[in-house]
Amino acid sequence: RHAPRLGDRASALVDQLLELYEGAEVVFAWVELLRQELTAVEEAVAADAEAAAAAEVAEASADASAPGCCGSPGRCHSRRVRHVGSAPDDPRWRVCVTSGPPFHPPKSGPGETMQAHVASVTCMEQVSWVLSHLLSDRKIAAASHNMVAYSFVDASSGVRVFDNDDDGEGGSGAKLASTIDNKGARDVIVVVSRWFGGVHL
Repeated sequence: RHAPRLGDRASALVDQLLELYEGAEVVFAWVELLRQELTAVEEAVAADAEAAAAAEVAEASADASAPGCCGSPGRCHSRRVRHVGSAPDDPRWRVCVTSGPPFHPPKSGPGETMQAHVASVTCMEQVSWVLSHLLSDRKIAAASHNMVAYSFVDASSGVRVFDNDDDGEGGSGAKLASTIDNKGARDVIVVVSRWFGGVHL
């Protein structure tokens, strides 16, 4: 485990060992020199680990002071915090969100559950409102993944706006976006919540 740090000093260390050798037996002197070098490496490794731990504590402390998806500080339901802006507080952006029944996908684990949510949206403020509305539900916020895709035409510019987020479920957001495109759907946001059941699909 010390090789990477010793690699930088290997030739200097060999030179030091050769200086100690003057035709006499120097095994003990070599051992002592190597012991000192390894001690220095171990101290450096410990200092690096301590610095990494301190950085992790600082990051966790910053997460704990940030507002979570439910308005309370910190990570909501042991999940990363999604910041969705001020739109959720504004009733102008409220839209009707329809949630399908939870279902158990085939070839999945016994606890696997998925649920789809859909809403009509025409601006980013409505997208933010929908996400905030869904994540304010403790059960949805506790899902292993909340995959998102949306597409709408901005009324003021006439430009199509679309994006997706797989929320850690690799490629799922892109697949949702592709499905929206293939169906020719516009002015829509689709969120699929997945509660992992122990079997990778």
